[in-house]
Amino acid sequence: MKKRYKVLLGLSAILVAAYFAGPKPRRPLYLATPVKVPELKELEKYVTEIESKHKIK
Repeated sequence: MKKRYKVLLGLSAILVAAYFAGPKPRRPLYLATPVKVPELKELEKYVTEIESKHKIK
């Protein structure tokens, strides 16, 4: 029983260490000025244009 507890504790410690040693995301770049969105009539075209820049499967 004691050995099982030590094994589970060891595996948990390894998982926690791997989580904190993992990759760190880049800091986001926040703009001080708000994004200018076109009027409602042109909004769909604007969204389509912005989304076409990203490769989506």
